[in-house]
Amino acid sequence: MLQQLTARLPWLSLSIMAMRSATLVVKFALSLFIAHRLGMADLGAYGLVVATSVLLPVALALGIMQYLTRPLVTQPLTQVVKLIRNSWELFLLFYAILLPFTVLAGWWFGQLELALLTLAIALFEHANTDSVNTLTNRQRPLAANISFFIRGALWVIILVPLGYLFPALHSLHAILYGWLCASIFSLIIFFILTKKWPWHLLFRQIPNHTWYRQTLGKSWTFYISEIGNTTGPLLDRYIITLFLGLEATGVYVLFWSVTNALMNLVITGSMQIRRPQLIQAAHQKKHAQYLKIFKQVSLQSLGLAVILSITAAAAFPWVAQALNRPEVLHALPVLFIMLAGSCLRIAGDLVAHTLYAYQKDKSFTFINFLALPISLAANLALVPFYGLYGAAMAAIFTQFIQLGLRWWRLQPILDIMRKSS
Repeated sequence: MLQQLTARLPWLSLSIMAMRSATLVVKFALSLFIAHRLGMADLGAYGLVVATSVLLPVALALGIMQYLTRPLVTQPLTQVVKLIRNSWELFLLFYAILLPFTVLAGWWFGQLELALLTLAIALFEHANTDSVNTLTNRQRPLAANISFFIRGALWVIILVPLGYLFPALHSLHAILYGWLCASIFSLIIFFILTKKWPWHLLFRQIPNHTWYRQTLGKSWTFYISEIGNTTGPLLDRYIITLFLGLEATGVYVLFWSVTNALMNLVITGSMQIRRPQLIQAAHQKKHAQYLKIFKQVSLQSLGLAVILSITAAAAFPWVAQALNRPEVLHALPVLFIMLAGSCLRIAGDLVAHTLYAYQKDKSFTFINFLALPISLAANLALVPFYGLYGAAMAAIFTQFIQLGLRWWRLQPILDIMRKSS
């Protein structure tokens, strides 16, 4: 299996990069479509659903699947199914507990259908994220990325053109139902692809409380790191909604879709490709080699980030004019601040990769978690007074603090590298 995968690696890499790039383009196009056809308030609501579909799975997973990455690679399929069963049993319990609160909140705000749709999307996105990670860890990266493409892009490619034939499909609820259907279909595809796995074991176990206690005792560091690293960058849109309303959130989400696409292109095009080499050099204590690769990756990543940021800053005013949304044109300087923040975050991620490669797990986890309280405090302090500019400045402030702390913790490693070179 490993030899076959290695032989097909160039073709697989190109296929996966093509699907990932297409997904980024389609998601950005969907944001533009919602802004143009539905309005900024609907785009703001869509942005909140997207954020919730990311944050809920992270909050309810408790870091278990991240901890199980290595066992999912090495264990026999019978054990893999048992591990998935244990993890899913726990998060399904959490979603069941959330259901009555979701109904109550939806009824209170007069948005019951939207609230239930959001919870259902988060549930299936959670299961699909686990299934994609499982396929990847079982050396089936192409299948994993096809599943990711189905729920990330294919449904948009189908739904939006259909809307021109059936105008009723051009609504926020129709878009969310399309997303939910694609997510359900993607999960079905996962079970079809793994139909030879011993899934009957899902129904032959009783809850293993000892396993939960032992696993949660070891997964908490992954959980804390992921909570901070994921929640911090998405927290601002909830605060913007609270103080400025959904239309302002829609403008911010539109700008975020630009910076998010930029960051993902840099990560997949440069950082992610070289990361295994960095980890291997650190593991083998080849410090001089690590420093050489790190400098190359840093120049490539930051150079690409700056070029893409300048391109986006130059091109987006034309896009904003085509959207015919004056509120977007008036807030364009916010995008420029956010693009600068993205470059700062990429610099911070480069340093974080080194802390991870050299197994500075406590520093890596603690600094990642700090993104949550720093972002929360900065947004609460700045958004009420400076609006969207405050949210963009809060992101800059958070990234600057994280970069400084990571750079400080990096110094002992750099000293070792310099002595070896």
